Amino acid sequence: MENVLDLLAKPVNEREPVVALDERPVQLLDSARPGTPMAPGRLARRDYEYVRHGTANVFCIVAPKVGGHLTHATRNRKAPRFADAMKRIAAAFPSAKTIHVVMDNLNTHCEKSLIDAFGALEGRRLWRRFTVHYTPKHASWLNPAEIEVLKKGLAASLAGETPPYTMQQYGEKLRARADARSATAAAPEKQRSAAFRESAAAEAGALRLPSGLVYKTVRPGKGPSPGPTDVVRVHYHGTLQDGKVFDSSVQRGQPVEFPLNQVIPCWTEGVQRMKVGEKAKLVCPSEIAYGDRGTPDGSIPPGSTIVFEVELLGIKGR
Repeated sequence: MENVLDLLAKPVNEREPVVALDERPVQLLDSARPGTPMAPGRLARRDYEYVRHGTANVFCIVAPKVGGHLTHATRNRKAPRFADAMKRIAAAFPSAKTIHVVMDNLNTHCEKSLIDAFGALEGRRLWRRFTVHYTPKHASWLNPAEIEVLKKGLAASLAGETPPYTMQQYGEKLRARADARSATAAAPEKQRSAAFRESAAAEAGALRLPSGLVYKTVRPGKGPSPGPTDVVRVHYHGTLQDGKVFDSSVQRGQPVEFPLNQVIPCWTEGVQRMKVGEKAKLVCPSEIAYGDRGTPDGSIPPGSTIVFEVELLGIKGR
């Protein structure tokens, strides 16, 4: 909880706005009989009996530092409604480097809700715009050893003693532990991926770039190439090494648009090399894709090299 308090104590930063999100179900009520309006010498009267018309949900979304809000009502609190709420937040801060979102850890408050609503590429692009701060419940995000360290620090603070770690130091230790766990989990997959990338780089016409990206033109194009901040319109088909599809606008039958500076580095680099009308194959090592953590829904395992077939359909504004 301390990291949330520290976040709220920081001064206003337009590049890193802080937004708090919560949900609340409400009853929809109506009067069973019309009331009597106010008249000279008579108060308005309203019948106490009411009729229920189901329930709705209110998303309370506030930016406490600047006093703004995006509060709105929805029919329910299911995952697609949460995804829409997060999209509203992203649209409200288009130039933010990252948007800090404080919310409770409901099972719908996750990246998967955005992926299910908008597709994997767009959902992950949106999610990466946020730095999420979940309000804790029973410290269940820590293992027993870490809980003991936290307990000692809290006990020392309550006793007026100096805790063994400051909150900043403790946060750094937690991040280091999480990174170490992710690296260990990703190691076997990264080892298998190395041979796959070597094979891809050996294909005729393939080009291995310094970043590790293997780029191959499948069908040349004749139009212009996009810049690093251009909004592009593409069709794509994403697979793992074994050919399993994890995301595909081709299968959905709907091209997508997104800014090149808001996707994984592999796409930012690879699509800039393409010309409108071109179809290319991008083999992306984990370092420029989804890293040692993979994706929360498990569709891309930690350390995975992934493959995209991308067709550049157009560049917005050109």
